[in-house]
Amino acid sequence: MPSIQLPLAQTFNITNVSFGVFTLTNRSLGSDITTLTTKMIGYAVGPGGSPPGTKFVITYVASPGVINVKLDPWDNTSIEGIEYNFDSYNGGLAYFEPQLASW
Repeated sequence: MPSIQLPLAQTFNITNVSFGVFTLTNRSLGSDITTLTTKMIGYAVGPGGSPPGTKFVITYVASPGVINVKLDPWDNTSIEGIEYNFDSYNGGLAYFEPQLASW
């Protein structure tokens, strides 16, 4: 089973949102948008902290910095997320903890 490791926490600016598509730019030193891949789990926070953190899963990487996402409310299940309108997160942050993603 192929996998990719995200060894360090990484934070990105959400510069554009179109329903379930985020456009990201690097925010913190050591963050690298090319390391993001399908099935990684992240958290989105709106500008100024509103709306608060929401867990999401990457469903597709369209290009470096452009990712399709779904809401990921279920832990330890085979459900891979649900469609969700993330428009209110435009201008906020996306955060990824260290993790290993397998597909």
